[in-house]
Amino acid sequence: MVCDCSMFNKVFRPFSSYVEAFKDCKLFVSVDDMYLYCKYGGVLLIVVAQDGNNNILSVAFAIVESESTESWSFFLTNLRRHVTQEEGLLIISDRSHVIKAILKANDSGWHPLRRSMLIVLDTWLVSSPPRSSDTS
Repeated sequence: MVCDCSMFNKVFRPFSSYVEAFKDCKLFVSVDDMYLYCKYGGVLLIVVAQDGNNNILSVAFAIVESESTESWSFFLTNLRRHVTQEEGLLIISDRSHVIKAILKANDSGWHPLRRSMLIVLDTWLVSSPPRSSDTS
């Protein structure tokens, strides 16, 4: 049985007022993903920035079918195309090697990748030792 219908694949949506405000933000963004556990599933990709008053701005998001090289490429390429072409933008992400590879690709719009352009955050939590007053 063949279905003659269109299926949702992916969408990129910048928040136009925040894209305008992004021009006055600090030159770094944070990108992250979140799995959508609902009837339709998928993955939410989001980029946030910080303004001069340390307020967090949700600049853009995408909903994609899965977390893959193709999905991150779609997201980061559209981020570059529709949000900022600013040189020297710092990108903060988790330990995804996919993101780093995409930023290095010639057709992503992020080339040449500068050395300080990508910060990869470890997700390890370190517990602090008990204070001396806690041990008595």
